[in-house]
Amino acid sequence: MLLINLLQPKFQSYIQDSLASADIEINGDHPWDLQVHNTDLCQRVLRQGLLGLGEFHMQGW
Repeated sequence: MLLINLLQPKFQSYIQDSLASADIEINGDHPWDLQVHNTDLCQRVLRQGLLGLGEFHMQGW
């Protein structure tokens, strides 16, 4: 778990940069922007990959 905590800021920055290239912003104002209601998103994606991202979406987080 400590490794995930150390990697989270770098991973979050990578996600934001990748989304920005498609004009998508986390918690942005556009209808196509991602709205993240739980800050555990990055940890879950780091641990579970796309499955974790999909489960996060289905839970409405």
